[in-house]
Amino acid sequence: MVRYSGISGSVAVGLSNNSVIISNTDNLATINNLKGHRDVVTKVRYSKLDSNLIYTSSMDRTIKRWDIRIKESCVNTFKDNTEGPEPHQWKPFSTMDVNCSDTFICGGTEKNGDDSFLLFFDVRNPKVLGGYWESHSEDVTKVRFHPNDANYMASSSIDGLINVFDISKNSEEDALLYTLGSEVSPDTLKWLKRSNAIYNHLGVVCQSEEYQLWDIE
Repeated sequence: MVRYSGISGSVAVGLSNNSVIISNTDNLATINNLKGHRDVVTKVRYSKLDSNLIYTSSMDRTIKRWDIRIKESCVNTFKDNTEGPEPHQWKPFSTMDVNCSDTFICGGTEKNGDDSFLLFFDVRNPKVLGGYWESHSEDVTKVRFHPNDANYMASSSIDGLINVFDISKNSEEDALLYTLGSEVSPDTLKWLKRSNAIYNHLGVVCQSEEYQLWDIE
């Protein structure tokens, strides 16, 4: 399955061979071929502040940060290191996103045991900062930070729930602002604005091909 992200001048595409190709959008010339993941690439995201930086998540239980000016080698590798050295205890990342200030990464995982996790990283430190594990009961499908507010984030899961968080709060219970029930698994999740200039809506395309628009205020 191909996962991609685009920005002015280039497009990044995750391929089925676990690599990520960066291409020039004007002439389709290859800028870089990023190799380092050992399993399926699940999400590709450009930095919000620097178009040379790209983040990728993978089922190999890592999130990587790349500088496309550096051939093939990643800048940082982020992984959950809180439950011991055995690889089976680390959590496969099914999705991820980076906030608008380019300071925090959130990776959503597949169900691990009885829980699914939202794990947070500081982009300057590969060790996990912490996580939420009580808000979703099945695989996390999407994580989306707010376009303008670095502390607001939405997540969705196969369990049919869409959660909105303020990650500046000290606990998961305090951080959870809203839980929205879509009844079927959301496939696409996006922050939207309507008549005003404030992103206060969530647009959801479900696997049933139903479109939902949520007002979260």
